[in-house]
Amino acid sequence: MKKRELIHFHALLSTIAERFVADGVLHEDDLAEYESLGVSPMTMTGSRDEHEEAVLALATELATAAQQESDQSLPQDTQTRTA
Repeated sequence: MKKRELIHFHALLSTIAERFVADGVLHEDDLAEYESLGVSPMTMTGSRDEHEEAVLALATELATAAQQESDQSLPQDTQTRTA
């Protein structure tokens, strides 16, 4: 993926993260690892590798939060059958 595409993807994931926080699916503290990298979609001077690391950290956290939200919304008997 080219750097410009990676930055665009980073911006999209960042928007999803903001929405997850606003909806209570994710807490600000959950993004500590991502935030500690110090690379946002607006960090145009960041290297491609820095953006890639940030995207992977953010995508991992979003996927985990989405999975937990999905698991919580399943009826209790369905959860025990799939576990």
